[in-house]
Amino acid sequence: MTLRPVFYIIGLLLIFLGLSMLVPIAVVLYLESYDWGGFVYGAAITLFFGVMMTLANQHSLDKITLGVREAFLLTGLSWVFVIVFASLPFLLSGHPQTLTDSLFESTSALTTTGATVIKNLAKATPGILFWRSILQWLGGIGIIVMALTILPMLRIGGMQLFRSESSERSERNLPRVSQIAKAILSIQALFTVIFFLALLGAGLGPLDAVCHAMTALTTGGLSTLDTSISGFANPLAEMILIVAMLMGSCTLLLMIRVFQGDWRAFTSNPQIRWFFSIIGLMTTFLIFWRFYHTPNQPLLQMSRESLFMVVSSISSTGFTVANPGVWGSFSTLLLFMASFIGGCTGSTTGGLKIFRIQVLWTVLKTQMARLRRPHGVFLPHYNDQVLSDDVMGSVFTFFGLFGLTYGVIALTLSFCGIDPIVSLSVSAAAITNTGMGVGVDLGGNGPFATLSDPAKWTLMVGMLMGRLEMMTIVALLLPGFWKR
Repeated sequence: MTLRPVFYIIGLLLIFLGLSMLVPIAVVLYLESYDWGGFVYGAAITLFFGVMMTLANQHSLDKITLGVREAFLLTGLSWVFVIVFASLPFLLSGHPQTLTDSLFESTSALTTTGATVIKNLAKATPGILFWRSILQWLGGIGIIVMALTILPMLRIGGMQLFRSESSERSERNLPRVSQIAKAILSIQALFTVIFFLALLGAGLGPLDAVCHAMTALTTGGLSTLDTSISGFANPLAEMILIVAMLMGSCTLLLMIRVFQGDWRAFTSNPQIRWFFSIIGLMTTFLIFWRFYHTPNQPLLQMSRESLFMVVSSISSTGFTVANPGVWGSFSTLLLFMASFIGGCTGSTTGGLKIFRIQVLWTVLKTQMARLRRPHGVFLPHYNDQVLSDDVMGSVFTFFGLFGLTYGVIALTLSFCGIDPIVSLSVSAAAITNTGMGVGVDLGGNGPFATLSDPAKWTLMVGMLMGRLEMMTIVALLLPGFWKR
């Protein structure tokens, strides 16, 4: 296995990250703030290591090829390196103050989880608030590129089902991946500008508008307010954010085809139909539940809040417009289940993903048909494709690893002294990259700051495992993976 291409690519990523740290400086100077030092020093350190790594492992980008083991290693190490260096502005600026908290904030942002350890966001500097949003925006791009190119090649969680010409070429030729990344970057930038202008027109300030445009589109969920979206009390902004979260939950390449005029590609996609059907069903149940228990509330407000919370949960965004705990036990459990479902393949959402649930349902129907007619021939299909044993085995392996990881994280949090119910909720928030502990109260602003350092490290592992689809990390820890 050749390591030089892996570290060369990581070096390029660090250079890009270091240059990104210069962006908040412009915002800081424009707002006449003072928190530019952490970004300047952080950028200098990151650029230094990035340049050194590229020079020490110099390669021609056109000639870089990656095998399966190199791709696994690159996927895991690149996220770890970027998380560590992205935490420098937090650490050097003192928001938050400790190394563990800085790494936690960086991990949460880049994995688009949205959990925060910063207490009292009203006192956080504009540069830090903007940097968190930039990290979620960049992390969202990285997630989509990984889902469209790397994971199909690594055959993780049934992703080989979406192995296309782009992912076939990416196994042999890295520049193809860079072309996809550039296309995604351009489209994300366009959508971000559109939602920024929409939120600005809805009455949000420039900093609030740009931060929420970035974090909603990438289904990240980090807000500039401790009370999240409810702090704005702006129904129009809530509706705009619902649209942004829905767009971020759909396959990005599918959205490109829609903007090119191919609306049929959107309506005929089985993931899209299931996704919106589940949202509609859950929202209807939630509205009926709330109307039955709190009939004095305005129906329009109740409907808007219910739709927002369902979309926020199923998209793994984690924005809130109300405390669902006061809506009753059914509401809490419904949103908790929604956070596990997730969005479509090729999106920034976490969770199980719609297509895996569809595969599971298809296999279940096939097995039931075989029980009724033992001598019949029944083959499971997905989107007019016959599901191979390889794809089904990969999906079931993912389900098994997902459940095992969830259980281990919850048990570890309980071992750290956290209440069992809170452990189950918070571990779900980490592994599904939702960042919202449904039905629990961790106390105060920046609620995750109240947890112990071992608990925070456990959640960081959970966030990374959930984002990298489990197998990427597990494979690197298996000794047999490194044998020739």
